[in-house]
Order: sequence, then C-alpha cells, then structure tokens
Amino acid sequence: RDGVGLPDCAIAESKFEKGEDITARMLALMPRLGEIQRDGTPDIEFAAVGLLARSQLAAGHSQDARRTLESLRQRFAESGQSRFLPNIDAMLCRVDLRTGDTDAVDSWYREKAPRDPFSINIMKRYQYLTQAMVELADGKPGAAMLTLSPLEAYIQNCGRHIDGIHLNILAAIALYRSRDEAWRQRLIGALNAAAEYHFIRTVSVYGAAVLPLLEKLDWSGSARWKKQLMDDVRLQAAYYPRFLE
Repeated sequence: RDGVGLPDCAIAESKFEKGEDITARMLALMPRLGEIQRDGTPDIEFAAVGLLARSQLAAGHSQDARRTLESLRQRFAESGQSRFLPNIDAMLCRVDLRTGDTDAVDSWYREKAPRDPFSINIMKRYQYLTQAMVELADGKPGAAMLTLSPLEAYIQNCGRHIDGIHLNILAAIALYRSRDEAWRQRLIGALNAAAEYHFIRTVSVYGAAVLPLLEKLDWSGSARWKKQLMDDVRLQAAYYPRFLE
C-alpha cells in the first residue's frame, strides 16, 4: 500500500529540492489522491499534499498553501489520523512566519511546540526545527541553539543530510545574530552538503534570513550552483522579506 503514488511523489520532491519547477508533476500527481486514499496510505497522501503546499509557498502563493494544509488537516482530523496533525500545525506555523502573522506564531509556540530540550523525541524533529525558527523570529538566538543542539548527534550518526542542512543553516543564522564568527563554518557545512546533492530549495527556503550571510561568505564551491542558489534565495526574499526578521 505504501507504494501507491510513492515513485511519483519521491521524484517530484527530489526535483523540487533541486530547484526545478514541479508544476506539471504536481498536476499529474493530484488526480491520483483518490487512488492513494483508497488503495494507499495516509503517509503518502501527507507527503503529496505537503509537497503541494511547499511548492505553492515557494511560488509566493502563501494563502493557497495555507488552504491546502488546512484542508488536509480537516480531512485527517475527521478520519482519526491524529499522528499527522502536529506536523501539519508546524507547517502552518511556517506559513505564518513567512506572512508575518505573529499572533498565530506565538500561539503555536505556547501551545504546540515541543519546548523540551532535555527529552528529545526524534520523531518531532520537524517541530524542533520550526520551534528554532520561531525563537529566531523572537530575537532569541541562544534559545534556538539550545533547541537545535540535541538533534546534532542523531543527524550525524544517521546520515540525515537534509535535516543536517536545515540544522546548520538555522545554527548559522543564530550564531550570526549572536556575533559569533562560527556561523561561517556552519553555513559552509550546509552549502557543501547541499551542493553535493544539487539541492537548491533546501537552502533557499530561508530567503531573507540567510541572504545577508550568503552575501558575506567566501565559499569556494561550484559557481554555477551558487548562482542558481542565489537567484532562488533572492526570489524567496522578495516574496517573504520579513521571514525570521
């Protein structure tokens, strides 16, 4: 059952991370949702609809992304698929961070963020990363580093490359705002890993928050990849100029 829709979803996500336009792939994947719901699993449905929301957000359509996620949340809540709801709520928080809805962000942080660095739950890593984003937006880089640090060993030992890129970028932003020059090594680590796998959106998703760091960093990697990355970072910064401000 897990195989229903899996190849199309996986290929689309790979193309998305590499900065490609996946509109046509998503248009082909969405009509298969009925088949996935009937013959597949909610895990693949969550992956497919979540990818649609991410692609909408990357295109600057934040309200469309919110409606997509709210519709999925309502369906899962009504069908008793409660294990997906915390991550959907974290995704909605990331939309709110981009659109500047500080009340909704604060509400998620108070009521739904894990906020327990001494009892790490790896299955909540998406929520921990979201929590660190909120703390950066609240002007608390030290709190963000405390949230991120328990994830380090897991990410390194298990070779979680995408999680590692996100963690290093968030750590770089936190260190940069703390005036700690260690931000350079963190960002270099993220760029080296992203360039190795040709990932673009894994970095560019941070837009305005990571742009000043990239402009100050002397990185010796692929100039062609760096140009593609910077183009997409500046596009995201234009869509969401106050993200993590």
